[in-house]
Amino acid sequence: MKFSPVRVLAALALAAVASACEGECIVGITEAWISNMSLPMHMVFRETAQNLSSLVYDEPDPHHGFEYLSPVMHDYTNASYDGMLTAIFPSYFHGKCQRNGVEPPGCPNPDCPVVCGTPGSLVHFYSTLREIAVNQTQTLVMQTVQKNADDVVEHVVRDANTEDARQPAKEALARMGSRLRHHCGEDLQDCSWEQEMKEYILSFP
Repeated sequence: MKFSPVRVLAALALAAVASACEGECIVGITEAWISNMSLPMHMVFRETAQNLSSLVYDEPDPHHGFEYLSPVMHDYTNASYDGMLTAIFPSYFHGKCQRNGVEPPGCPNPDCPVVCGTPGSLVHFYSTLREIAVNQTQTLVMQTVQKNADDVVEHVVRDANTEDARQPAKEALARMGSRLRHHCGEDLQDCSWEQEMKEYILSFP
């Protein structure tokens, strides 16, 4: 399933004045990836909520399931920005765009073949950028699941009034990371937004 790209406000780019991706560039790209990944993550949360609800109600409704998932969703949302920013920038895209003290052609923009902290580098290594964003999202959701799984499962078991719900609830939570990969598709083609994101990245000087 191909997700529609998130339209990012061009106004975010207007304040960027440096050739490196810093300030508003970092904020804008981080927020754009969080917004993009919210599309497949909404499907992951909805499917998991439906699974949990089916363990309690004869006519399962994801709205009931969202109540069980609320601790996971809350922690995921709160940690999304810092986690994505750190994964993309300090951890990978940073530093000067130089080889032997010289900037290669295409650096800093529009297509820089050196891993560094400029929009041109993010564009050149876009497949790596995409992998970082998806991996970070998958890692974060599983971290928040691990943190909250016991409470979520106990809530489901209590409402279902049977221990038979315990293992299926655990399994539904454990599948959330693989569900994200499934929705992103083979080679992450459904979590790419390549054309739109490259245009947005290069809107920063």
